[in-house]
Amino acid sequence: MLNIQGFAKVTKIEREAKFTKATLYYGRKRQDGEYDNTFINAIFVGNAHESLGKVENKQEIYIDNGILENIAYVDKEGKNRQFLKLTVFDAVTDKKMFISTESSAKYQPKTAKVVNMKPRTRNIEFTPVDGGDIEF
Repeated sequence: MLNIQGFAKVTKIEREAKFTKATLYYGRKRQDGEYDNTFINAIFVGNAHESLGKVENKQEIYIDNGILENIAYVDKEGKNRQFLKLTVFDAVTDKKMFISTESSAKYQPKTAKVVNMKPRTRNIEFTPVDGGDIEF
């Protein structure tokens, strides 16, 4: 199980009474200028389900709290299979709220100033196991 946070776009949205199913995708730009897109099926529950009420196809969202699990099972033919299951608990859909939400703000990178940093040193004495000299 892996905790998930980050931006993704939503497509293939299927709204149910207590949850929403959708496909999330995001892309990475390669050095040649083309994009590699990754797609993953997700289920939105709780606050995330409520947040996705007005989401449109291909809209970007911020996942604030989700779990990615690798589910193992045996199919009808007796073969071992696996699939990834992403369950999203909290998501922000209003682009204006991405940075201003209280929960997502704590995950924004912070800069730190280092002051009075002194190197630590130790004197280490080597004792050879065989009693001989050690050459470096």
